[in-house]
Amino acid sequence: MNAVDWLYTRITVNGEQLDLAKSKISDYVRKLDLRSGTYRRELIWHLDDGKILKVVFTRLVSMTMSHLGLQRVMFEPLNFSGSVDICAGLDFNIIHEERGECMWSSLRSGEQGFTTAIMARTVNTANKLFSSFSLQSSQPLQLTRVEHDKFIGQSFTMKLPQGEVYRGLAFWDTESYCLPFYMFNNLKAARSLLDFRYKTLPQDMQRAKDVDCEGACYPIATIDGTESCDLWQHSNL
Repeated sequence: MNAVDWLYTRITVNGEQLDLAKSKISDYVRKLDLRSGTYRRELIWHLDDGKILKVVFTRLVSMTMSHLGLQRVMFEPLNFSGSVDICAGLDFNIIHEERGECMWSSLRSGEQGFTTAIMARTVNTANKLFSSFSLQSSQPLQLTRVEHDKFIGQSFTMKLPQGEVYRGLAFWDTESYCLPFYMFNNLKAARSLLDFRYKTLPQDMQRAKDVDCEGACYPIATIDGTESCDLWQHSNL
């Protein structure tokens, strides 16, 4: 008999919920890494309003701690900036295939600290099962508890600040943050970054003259070597 659905995840953008049976998706890939024991599923979601969002799920069930399961969800907006609403939880509303009904009854549920939990038992044999989860994010989370029969979860909103928010521009700190990484992981990309600076050096030298300085002055943000930052307090540092 199926136990709790600990992978319950609902993803919504602007009122549209991701549903693999109905949503328009492309570039769907599933991978099982036998070395790391991870299962990865990725897709590109084409929303009705034209937004395009890449979603990557990675799952792991520990072999050394059999009670431990992990799921990571990553978002990459490809043509917009906005937010995504997520509800993650534990669901005992599992329908038994042969009986056509749920064979679990909820005993108690709640949260303590950063942990959300629920306990249920089987209807006929009274076997008990406890399940809990906690959430971690790269952003601060404002959690709202969602609870109904045989279910408990947390809903929250995450910002998606990427997409076109930087308009494809190269920024002044590219060499500090991007170049060291690419030097060890992608030499072609590292060379391309340096080549871009070399080819736009005349514009940098002209920018230095414009601000009454010697040498070269990198623009705060640029796509062709000229200053493209529209915030005067930044572009005139």
